[in-house]
Amino acid sequence: MYFLTYWTSNDFPVYMKFIDRSNGLDFFSYYEEVRIEIGSGFLLWLSGQYFSPYLSVFLIGFGALCIKQYIFLRYLHYASLGFV
Repeated sequence: MYFLTYWTSNDFPVYMKFIDRSNGLDFFSYYEEVRIEIGSGFLLWLSGQYFSPYLSVFLIGFGALCIKQYIFLRYLHYASLGFV
């Protein structure tokens, strides 16, 4: 997963910077500084308070993939083709 996200994702360095900026800030100060969506901002800020930036990005990405897989398994007959 590290290879796929670090070398193929253009957003990986941006998310790393967003999470790194969250250290030492309360949520409202962080939100005014980065100006991203409030839900995404809260998730990035909260994960940045407890984990390193690398681990935060991977945990958020893994969670998103698990949710996608659950939705595909529930609503598609051939769930593995949902990622194609």
